[in-house]
Amino acid sequence: MLMAKCNESKIFLKQAGDDADVLMGRTAESPASAHKSVEIVGEDVDLLIIMMGLKTPSNVYFINLGRGKTPQLL
Repeated sequence: MLMAKCNESKIFLKQAGDDADVLMGRTAESPASAHKSVEIVGEDVDLLIIMMGLKTPSNVYFINLGRGKTPQLL
C-alpha cells in the first residue's frame, strides 16, 4: 500500500527481495549521471562497504544517522 501511494506521488521506490544493501548501492548508480548528487541514507556500515566495492560514482553519498537517533529540526 505504501509503495502504491508513493508511486502516485512520483516518489521513486524499489522493494528488495533479498539483500537491500546491494539493491540500494546499485540503484544509486543510475540517477547519479543525471543529478548533481545522490544520497543514500542507512544505518549499516555494510552499505558503505558495498558502495565501495561497486565503485559507486563520486557524487553518491552515504549518510548514516545512527541507530535510534532522530535529527533535531532547527
